[in-house]
Amino acid sequence: MTTPLTALRGVGARTAERLESAGISDVEALLWQFPIGYDDRREPIPIASAAAGERAFVRGVVRRVGGRRFGPRTTLRVTVEDDSGSIGVVYFNQPYRRTQFTVGEAHWFAGDVVAERGGGLVLQNPDAAASGDALGVGRIVPRYAPPDGIGATRLRDWIAQALDDVDRVPPFALPGADPDGEPWLSRRDALRECHRPTDDRRLERARARLRFEELFALQRALAARRSRFVATHGVDGLEPATAIGPLVDALPFAPTAGQRAALDAIAGDLASRHPMHRLVHGDVGCGKTVVAAIAAGIVANGGWQTAVLAPTEVLAEQWGRALAALLSPSGVECVVVTGRLPSAERRAVESAIVGGRVPIVVGTHALLSASVAFPRLGLVVVDEEQRFGVAQRDRLRGKGPAPHLLVLSATPIPRTLALAAYGDLDVTTIPDRPPGRGPRKTVVVEPTRAPGMWTFVAERIERGGRAFVVCPSIDAEAASTSAVATAEALTADGFDRFGIAVLHGRMASDTKAETVARFRAGDVRVLVATTVVEVGVDVPTADVIVIRSPSRFGLSQLHQLRGRVGRGERPSWCLAALDGDEAPDALARLRLFAAHDDGFRLAEADLDIRGPGELLGRRQHGLPGLRLADPRTDRAMLERARAAAFADGAQPES
Repeated sequence: MTTPLTALRGVGARTAERLESAGISDVEALLWQFPIGYDDRREPIPIASAAAGERAFVRGVVRRVGGRRFGPRTTLRVTVEDDSGSIGVVYFNQPYRRTQFTVGEAHWFAGDVVAERGGGLVLQNPDAAASGDALGVGRIVPRYAPPDGIGATRLRDWIAQALDDVDRVPPFALPGADPDGEPWLSRRDALRECHRPTDDRRLERARARLRFEELFALQRALAARRSRFVATHGVDGLEPATAIGPLVDALPFAPTAGQRAALDAIAGDLASRHPMHRLVHGDVGCGKTVVAAIAAGIVANGGWQTAVLAPTEVLAEQWGRALAALLSPSGVECVVVTGRLPSAERRAVESAIVGGRVPIVVGTHALLSASVAFPRLGLVVVDEEQRFGVAQRDRLRGKGPAPHLLVLSATPIPRTLALAAYGDLDVTTIPDRPPGRGPRKTVVVEPTRAPGMWTFVAERIERGGRAFVVCPSIDAEAASTSAVATAEALTADGFDRFGIAVLHGRMASDTKAETVARFRAGDVRVLVATTVVEVGVDVPTADVIVIRSPSRFGLSQLHQLRGRVGRGERPSWCLAALDGDEAPDALARLRLFAAHDDGFRLAEADLDIRGPGELLGRRQHGLPGLRLADPRTDRAMLERARAAAFADGAQPES
C-alpha cells in the first residue's frame, strides 16, 4: 500500500506534492482520511421538512434559474419544488453550474440548509445531479474535508480508487470484542465500510473498530516506552524513609495534604529498584516546587545529582532561588546554567558539575549541550514539560545510567488527556493550594469601563501593590494593545510615577533577568509584558494583573497568567480587558474564565473547546496519531485500550 499517489487516475506530480504536504504520502495514507460526516441519500425527504442548520437530501423540479455577477464573483440561484413546497438553491462562484439546470427538469440535491435574512431557506452549494447514480442515490455517501486546493469530489474519487486495493492493507489484530460484544470487524472491512457504508449499524461497528485501534496502538506505544524505562535498574543508595523527615522539618512551612501525598508517592518510587517515572500536576501555586526540592534533597543525600530542566531563563533563575531557600538549611547547594553565563564562569560551573561537586543543577536547554556532563545523575526534573518534547527529556536522562524522572506541570491535566498523552507515567495530582493565600477575583472589563479600571489599578499600586499588564504582542498587529504602545500610554497617563518596565521575548537575557529583579524588588511597580510572564515570575506582592485582548488566549493560558497574582496574603484581582465587540463564543469563554478560579474545571472546559489534538502538542510527538478517536467522548474505550495494552507489563497508577 506504499504505492505512490500518482498511480491513481487524476493525480499528477503537482497534486501529489500538495497531498504529501498535507500528510497524505501514499495510497494507504489516503484510506486513513476519514469522512467528517455522511449524507443519507437512500430516500429523499419532502422539501417542506428541510430545517435550517441541518443537511437535507431532496428531489425537486427546477422552476427558475437566475444569477448575478459582482465583478469576479457570481451568484447562481435556482428555485426547485416538489409536492410539499419549494426551496432556493444558491451557488457562489460556480458559474459553470448555470448550464447544468433546465427549467422543468427534475434534480437531486444534497447539502446544508441555511436561513436567509428574509426568513426563507436555501440549500447552499449543494451536490446536485439529474442522475441518481451520479449523486449516490440509494446509498449512504461520505463527506470529506479535503486539503486546501483539493476538491471534495476529487478526493472522494481517489479514495474510491484506493478502496479497490484495500485487501492489501496489512491486518491488525485487536484484543477482546467490540462494544456490542461481537468480534471486531477486520481492519480491511472496517476501512471499506467507513468509506463505502452499507448500513448504519455496520458503519458504527466499523468506526468503533478503527477508534479502538487508534487508542490501542497509542496505549501499546506508551506501554512499550514505559517498559523500556522500568526494565532498567534504578539508582542505588537512596534512603527516602530516613532522609525525607529532616528535609521536611527544615521547611519554613508545613506541607499541604496534597504535597504530603505526592512526597509519599515519590519516596516510594525512589526506594524502588526501578527508576521513577512520575508526573506531578496541579493548579497554579499548588506547591510542586517544594515537592521537587525534597526529591532532589533525598537524591543529594544519597550522593547523586539532580538536573532541573526549565523552559525559560526567568524560570530557571526562579528555580535556583527557590531551591536555595528550601535546601540550603540542609546543606544542599545548587547552580543555575543558562545560555547567558559568561564563558569563563560557565566553564567553571561545568567543571564543578562533572567533578560531582554540585548536587543540583538547574538550567534551560543549555543543560542538553554536550559540555554539561554528570558523573552521578540520579534524578531529572522537567518543569512545564509540555513546553519540551519527549526527545529533549530523554536526551537529558541519557546523561545518567538510569536516573529517576519527575515531570511537573502547572496546567491541570484532565484525566482523559493524561491517559492519552502521559499514559507511560504514574500521575500524581496535588488538588489543594497552600494556606495563607488571599482571595482572588476575576472581572471581565468592557471597553467603556477601561478608565475606571486603570484608576483602580493605580489605587492598588498606591496601597503597596504591584501590577502586571499582559499584552498579546510586542509592537505589531493591534498597536494600541501591544506591550510597547501600552507602556507609552500608561506613561502618558502618569503611571511612570510608579516605575514602568517592559518585558518581552526579544529582549536580551540579562535585560530580562534585570527587569524581573527590579519588579520583584519594587523599583518597578508596573510590569508591561507579553506572555513571557506566563510561568516563572513569582512576586507575592503583585496583586493585580490586567490581560489585554484576553480572547486571543486559551483558557489554560489565561489561568496561568492569572496565577501571577494571588500568591501572597493580600486580596488580588485579574482584569480581563476587552478590546471591543467580542464574538459570542469568545465572550462565553471569558465569562467561564471569570466564574471559575479552579484550574481543573477550566482544563476540562479547554479540552472541550480546543479538542485533544491541539492540547496534546509535542508531548505526543512520535506516537500514533488520533484521526477518529477522541479522548473526550471515547473515555470508556480508552480505558479498555489502556488495560489491554498494559496487560503484560506494569500498570501505571492513574
